Amino acid sequence: MRLATLMAAALLAGGVPHLSGAPVRISVLPKNPMLFGEGSEQRLLVIAHQDDGSAEDVTSQAEFRSARPEVATVSDQGVVHARAFGGARIEARYESLADETIALVQQADSPRPATFSGDVLPALTKLGCNNGNCHGTMNGQNGFKLSLFGYHPTDDFKMIVEGHNGRRINLPDPADSLLLRKPTFQVAHGGGAVLDADSDTYRTILEWIRGGAKGDPAVDRRLVDLAIHPSEVVLHGADQRMQLIVTARYSDGTESDFTGLAHFESNDADIAAVDESGMVISRRRGETAVLVRGMGVVRAARVGVVTERFPVPKMESDHFIDKQVFKKLRDLH
Repeated sequence: MRLATLMAAALLAGGVPHLSGAPVRISVLPKNPMLFGEGSEQRLLVIAHQDDGSAEDVTSQAEFRSARPEVATVSDQGVVHARAFGGARIEARYESLADETIALVQQADSPRPATFSGDVLPALTKLGCNNGNCHGTMNGQNGFKLSLFGYHPTDDFKMIVEGHNGRRINLPDPADSLLLRKPTFQVAHGGGAVLDADSDTYRTILEWIRGGAKGDPAVDRRLVDLAIHPSEVVLHGADQRMQLIVTARYSDGTESDFTGLAHFESNDADIAAVDESGMVISRRRGETAVLVRGMGVVRAARVGVVTERFPVPKMESDHFIDKQVFKKLRDLH
């Protein structure tokens, strides 16, 4: 009853919308990303925070600079590239505002080798190869059966590498492997062309085959957690966009940018939709969650959308629940 009274008071307090404020600060995400292996990459996100609590993705308008380019460089698009062991301060500037993060590069003496459980299986999952409409069905497709969403890596490894006398892997000529030729539609494929031969995903699978298509799913590096950046955001206005960045944490203690391999889904696309790259698009007033999935791990980012701003009366309370209610009212009004 008390909560309903508080919310009603806020809703009746006014009816005149007011405009979004000016940027007061920016933040660079993720903070202190760890890059493992020579040539590893990490996308950065620059968010401008307005004085009314709203946020805007200004990555494409920001300028980037690395204080130690011999350790890590950063592109005009905000992509960090590992060069050598150490830490490099990465600064982002937008208008008169600035923020920074530290890129921490480890194991930079050589590229990190691709593993079946940590790299190949997530790539096949992103492509949809093991979903319920493809090879993840109960009986698979055309004799090729994968576990649904990669939940049984050992069985999947045996099917891909050893199944049907190993016909899907061509070690003497890795690029001629059916595992690559079918999804790129170089060979007839019921699922059509789902893999671009010029993509990072293609190169990951190709390098794994070149390395001998080795692996032991029982001990391979595997995904154990996901972190979403930002984990909570309020967008002001319809058709506003905010990129989500996803960091994967693995069983061996390493991390990587998992954005391109994650699966994104909005709980309510009428409030905020999300595309396969993790770009959130605001639609109408409300709040929803964007689910992020990867190899059995599910996390969520909370997205609020405000299409009109209304004043919220100042209300004070010492109760922690009331404080959270007041904050939510200010954020979404």
